[in-house]
Amino acid sequence: MKTAFLKTRLLKTSLSLCFAWVVLSSSACIAGTVLNGSFEGDYTDWSTLGIATIETPRFGVDPNPARPFDGVKQALIRTADGVVGDDTVANLASFLKIPVSEINANGRDAIRGSGVTQVVTNINVGDKLSFNWNFLTSQTASLTFNDFAVLSISRAGGTQSAMFLADTSTAATPFAFSGSFFSRQSRDPNLLSPTPPPTTFTFTEAGDYTIGFGVFNATDSSFPSGLLIDNISLTAVPEPTALAGLGLVGLALTLRRRRKEG
Repeated sequence: MKTAFLKTRLLKTSLSLCFAWVVLSSSACIAGTVLNGSFEGDYTDWSTLGIATIETPRFGVDPNPARPFDGVKQALIRTADGVVGDDTVANLASFLKIPVSEINANGRDAIRGSGVTQVVTNINVGDKLSFNWNFLTSQTASLTFNDFAVLSISRAGGTQSAMFLADTSTAATPFAFSGSFFSRQSRDPNLLSPTPPPTTFTFTEAGDYTIGFGVFNATDSSFPSGLLIDNISLTAVPEPTALAGLGLVGLALTLRRRRKEG
């Protein structure tokens, strides 16, 4: 009787410890979260520099409107067509927390632009950032006047990079905007259903990050370009401690079932 009692007590204690382990480990896994990733709350939880607006499904006119990827709102950052409103590359590099050399990598020649950022904490190795975007421009395709857009990733003391998204050479689909800002877009309107798959970025270092998006005029500012952003989310990869805890719970439940069957 005493042995059976001790086994039961030990089993209950093991289950309690395993449950606590899983709860604590799992809470660490889901700590990294992008807030207001579809901009339904406008720019709440985001910081902006330059020209940043919120657009609806009626952005643009038929037959090629640029509808949101998720919800009824989307973010638009754009250059200013030579009018004051966007900002210098040096200021944007500081805002995005990446070097100017990263913005101008591979021969790019940014002069002005706009950006949006958010600080995301407790990101783990293997976590994935996903988002949908659409590059817009009125600049003709040119190696000299090659406006472009980037994703910026910055961890203090670690990764500080700009992931190229698009430039004027990738924008070919006709796009008519009622305000005459843009004439072309990179997103094919024929792919509105189903929605094109999101772009992803996998983190290789754990820590707190500033994630951002920037759009830039290159060489001159005679023609505007813009970047629509929507449906931003972070998918956490379970930590080994959480997986181990789940394994212990499974083992404890198996032992309990065997005991009942015996």
